[in-house]
Amino acid sequence: MEDITNCKVVLIDREGAIYKMGKVGDGIFHVDYLYDFLEDNYSDDPIFSALKDEYRRDVYAFHFGNLGYVVFYNSVHEGFGYGMFYFPSDLTMAQKDVINNLNLGDEKVAICYDLENFGSFVHSNIIGEDGEHSLQDAMEEYSSLKQKNNGHNL
Repeated sequence: MEDITNCKVVLIDREGAIYKMGKVGDGIFHVDYLYDFLEDNYSDDPIFSALKDEYRRDVYAFHFGNLGYVVFYNSVHEGFGYGMFYFPSDLTMAQKDVINNLNLGDEKVAICYDLENFGSFVHSNIIGEDGEHSLQDAMEEYSSLKQKNNGHNL
């Protein structure tokens, strides 16, 4: 199992490669890591220049989703660990395999999916915003919802 309990930001590309960035509690904004990743890997892409002065995490997640990445933001507040996954429109089998084999300890998570950019805000459907979902529980609910909506398993 891939341990990401102390990573501040994690990206998972369409082939299942994991990119770990930062350490929880390091005082650096989540999006600063993503901006550096864009600069290193997509500096010629118009998305790079569009995000230059952007600091909303959901906007970054929307654009990374369009590039096919799963984005994970990890946070700890008063000793309580909580993570937010942002999914692209479709997960690949490699991404599903990686997600199902992540080690988050006892951390609770939410999954944001079906992201839509409305310019001034990004809307998404959310599983686990109650703070009670383990990664396994959230993935089971996500798969069940997607199966109902698409007529097939994820």
